[in-house]
Amino acid sequence: MSAARVLFVVGLGNHGPRYAATRHNAGRIVLESLASRLQAPWTAHGKFDQVVLSAASVRQLLRNDGVAIPTKVGGKPATPPTPKKRKSKGSAAALTTSNAEDSASDGEVSANSAPPVSTSDLDVPQPAMPTPAPSPVPRAPTARRQLVEPVEVPLDDVEIRLVRLRGYMNESGDKLRQLLRANNIPVAQFQTGTTTVPFLFLHDELDKPVGSIVYKASGSPAGHNGMRSIQGFVQSSALPRLRIGVDRPTDRADVADYVLKPFTPSERETVDSQVAPATWAHIVAWAEGMVTGA
Repeated sequence: MSAARVLFVVGLGNHGPRYAATRHNAGRIVLESLASRLQAPWTAHGKFDQVVLSAASVRQLLRNDGVAIPTKVGGKPATPPTPKKRKSKGSAAALTTSNAEDSASDGEVSANSAPPVSTSDLDVPQPAMPTPAPSPVPRAPTARRQLVEPVEVPLDDVEIRLVRLRGYMNESGDKLRQLLRANNIPVAQFQTGTTTVPFLFLHDELDKPVGSIVYKASGSPAGHNGMRSIQGFVQSSALPRLRIGVDRPTDRADVADYVLKPFTPSERETVDSQVAPATWAHIVAWAEGMVTGA
């Protein structure tokens, strides 16, 4: 039996119950909700906690919940197109294009339902009936365009480890160091490109509204202290990440104070019911991309 491929999803935030529900911990919140749904326990490992999941189990959870999985991380959900419909004449009902005849009236009378006219009782000579034209040779049915289901990426041997770093946000790089050591992952691997880095980072994003998720394959930390700390440690900007919108304060409140406060009840409802499952779907899409190299 081949060894499982291990992928890490790191939810950035501040450790401890005081910060657990704050906006700055958005990345951790969606991971904790995933672990809770799958009833998977967190285990402590020095400067980090982790949950070990089968990638296939996460995908199955999403299917059970009716959550569409994007064809690629950061892409749109892979939902099949809806067949086009057209309205019948004189009727509000729509007919599908597959083997449906156009209706001439509300009763949808077909061309073969009217009775034939008889000429046997007429006294006038009857003209010769034209010889009916030979019936055309039936054509082979044209194959209709089929909706091709995408080939499912095998995830049975893919392991996803959800990670919470123990410490403050601006110490994330130092805490990541121990995670790498514990898993024999050289720092140099981060300098070879995003397609070979088995890490996906989740963090809050001030410049996006609550309810939005943005994927970024690499680039600057854009003012995020956690990503800045990690980039300083690995000396690379090739860090795939999902940025979870928390919005900016509408008043003149200090940004640091704003992100260290809990979500409002309506915001938390959005995070739990929409953002979390959508993020899980992008995690699965990322895992599939890591397997296929896409």
